[in-house]
Amino acid sequence: MIVSLRYDRQNMKKLLLAFIAVSTVFLISCRTSDVKVLEGKWKAAETGTDEPERYLPDDMEFFGDGTVAMPGFTDKKMPFKTGLTAEEKKLIRENYPDAEGKNILFIKFDPAQKDWSRSAVFQYTVSGDELYLRPITEQKAIKFKRVR
Repeated sequence: MIVSLRYDRQNMKKLLLAFIAVSTVFLISCRTSDVKVLEGKWKAAETGTDEPERYLPDDMEFFGDGTVAMPGFTDKKMPFKTGLTAEEKKLIRENYPDAEGKNILFIKFDPAQKDWSRSAVFQYTVSGDELYLRPITEQKAIKFKRVR
C-alpha cells in the first residue's frame, strides 16, 4: 500500500508539472497571437476622414517585440499592446460600450509614460491582408493594406 501511494504521488507531480508546462505555452501563444496578426508593414489604403487632423500616419510597422514604428509621426518605436487588464476592460465597457468584446489596441505615443490608460485607443480588425484601425472616439475606421 505504501508503494502505491508513493507511485501515485510521483505520477501526480509529473501530471502537475506537465499541466503547468502546457498551460504556460498556451498562455504565451494566446498573448502573442494578436501581435503576430498585426506584425509587419502596413500602408493606408483609405484615410477614413476628410478632416485635416490625422490620427495615424500612412505607413506603420508592427514588430513582434510589442512596438510600432510610425514614420512621419515620430522616429522612435512606440510600445503597443492588445491584451487588456481587467481594469482596462472595465474602463472600455463603461466609456465605450459598443467596443466591448472587440479587438482593442493601445499605443503609447509617449513611451516614457508608464500608465497605459493615457494611451491612444483603437479598435482593430485584421482580415487577410487588410487592417482596419478605428480610433475609439471616431465612427469610421482607417483601412490599411499589408506591404509585402
